[in-house]
Amino acid sequence: MQLTCNFFIPINKPSIPRFFYSSESNSVQTDSLKTLEWNSICKQLSAFTSTSMGSSAANNARLPVGRTPHHSQKLLDQTSAARLVPPHQLDFSGIHDLTDILSVAVSGRLLTIPELCTVRRTLAAATELFDSLKNLASTSNHSHRFELGI
Repeated sequence: MQLTCNFFIPINKPSIPRFFYSSESNSVQTDSLKTLEWNSICKQLSAFTSTSMGSSAANNARLPVGRTPHHSQKLLDQTSAARLVPPHQLDFSGIHDLTDILSVAVSGRLLTIPELCTVRRTLAAATELFDSLKNLASTSNHSHRFELGI
């Protein structure tokens, strides 16, 4: 499982993931994802998400697709590792969608105290979740599936 301290910040992207730059390979990619009903699969996965950001990513088919065989294998390993985590050990409840707050900050406007408190709570919850995942990865019998990218 790739663990990083980065936050997922949803941005508007096309509903079919693009990861090749030539128009011919992009067309093949798009056709393949349509044939596999990628949008439908992602929408079904949204029922298993724990955050509004995860639900949005799944509903809009913005889930990652491997760009190379190595990248695909890495994503499969992360999925396998995630399935080993007991659901009660992960608490996403304190993690809020910061998209709007970040937009305000990037625009140069000052954040309100409640917005700053939401950021603080989210950072604290994300840090706690990250530490739990690091601990789980270090004590797991399947630690070879967890790749810590700190």
